[in-house]
Amino acid sequence: MDPPVIDHVSEVGNSILQRRIIGLMAAGHRLVTVRSPITRHVVHVAVMTPENASIIDRIPLWRAKRLIHAGAIVPDTGNLDSANELLLSRTANRDRFG
Repeated sequence: MDPPVIDHVSEVGNSILQRRIIGLMAAGHRLVTVRSPITRHVVHVAVMTPENASIIDRIPLWRAKRLIHAGAIVPDTGNLDSANELLLSRTANRDRFG
């Protein structure tokens, strides 16, 4: 079963995969930053299920940055370098749920 897709994301020119990521987040999945054990820098983002917090996909950092730039997601701390999780933006929630 495919997750719902938020209409506003297609308007900013994101790819089908990026729209799928937003749809997964709207359905309750979480985006969690994964850090390098050596440098502690964010290296990619993991998509986690809402039920048991298992990783179902890994997203390259450039794609997450593109979604942040488009305003679809925001870092929980306001800064990607210190973020633990990426959240669906208020704009995306408003477009999705009215």
